[in-house]
Amino acid sequence: MSSIATVLRRTLKNFRIEKGKDDKSVLRQILENIMLILRVQLEPHEYYLFRLYPKQVNKDQVIHYLNSAQFSRDINPFLNPPEWHYILNDKLIFNRYYNHQGIPVAHQYGFLSKDFGMLNSGGKLSSREDLHEFLVKERPGSIVLKPHNTFGGYGIMVFHEIDYNHGIFFRSSNGSELEFDALADKIEMMLAGESLLRGYILEEAVEQHPFMQEIYPHSVNTLRVITYLTKDNRPKIIGTRMRMGRNGTLVDNISQGGIHGSVDTATGKITGGFSITNRKQSEITEHPDTGVRFAGREIPFWLQVIDLCQKAASVTPFQRFVGWDIAIGKNGPILIEGNSDGVEVSYDQINRRGFVTEEFRSDMQEYGIRLPERIPGISPRRIYQSYKISRRMHKIG
Repeated sequence: MSSIATVLRRTLKNFRIEKGKDDKSVLRQILENIMLILRVQLEPHEYYLFRLYPKQVNKDQVIHYLNSAQFSRDINPFLNPPEWHYILNDKLIFNRYYNHQGIPVAHQYGFLSKDFGMLNSGGKLSSREDLHEFLVKERPGSIVLKPHNTFGGYGIMVFHEIDYNHGIFFRSSNGSELEFDALADKIEMMLAGESLLRGYILEEAVEQHPFMQEIYPHSVNTLRVITYLTKDNRPKIIGTRMRMGRNGTLVDNISQGGIHGSVDTATGKITGGFSITNRKQSEITEHPDTGVRFAGREIPFWLQVIDLCQKAASVTPFQRFVGWDIAIGKNGPILIEGNSDGVEVSYDQINRRGFVTEEFRSDMQEYGIRLPERIPGISPRRIYQSYKISRRMHKIG
């Protein structure tokens, strides 16, 4: 019973009412939310992210959206077998696999870990002394320290400049600075305090294209491109958005306060922007920190971005529905991450008419996955399956 209560509390926490003059009545929003929870397992925050609450929007439009319950229950287990999740989830393996496939990735220096530390060039990287020796010998100009097995940008440290003139000082683009011993103490404290954190991956910081730098200079702003493979292994792109940091943050993740730009996949042009606070979407026309306007700006190297994502999808037949994070470097796109089990299908459909086109529905049918063409009736089996998924996600979160 406590598990059911936990899921109910989480559902109610995400429930809110819009009271604009063009919005449906409070009673109608409540009734539609209850009906859609029972019939398609749509979470309340998705009802509002997908903008189903205005008076002129028929609730039946929900069939055009792939909600998180449908993805986690009906698609993810079949297109993204869990035994292969580690290829994308393990940042160390991910970098090496796609580099081997000839796809541009960030340059990796090594893995800092007490038990398994190593340099890509050979030698160990297991202590602060090893780290100091590497820095003095190789003198990298920048460095990114990524926790080996965390998500959402948590714990990442980015230093775009390293000063070797008087000791070793690390400087971030937002003006923060750390001396070597302070950084080493911080790393040791993190490794001692987090039982699941085995180490840090060391990479060269990506020098992003001036286009991205102008929009927001303190994080590497990335594109999230959603691909899937058809049954006969043809890669297709169904969604793209741009992710940007703000307020001095060094990462662009939504969980860290990042904002988003809607991108026209056909042209690579930004069509608008939005932010999400407490799961509430707000449209924005310009970056709130830099004042750069979004609409009409064309992302550099767009055709190369498309080619990169299609190639990445083609060499990943073991995970067939993936959200790729792509940085735009000075000389072209760079693959940063791939997300299958954790892809954010709800956020990727904001400001578009959903993923579920006739083409997508037909391609899923080839896998034996039937997506409804109309709102189905109440199914206790689907509700129970979605409840189990919601319970599992609460435990993970």
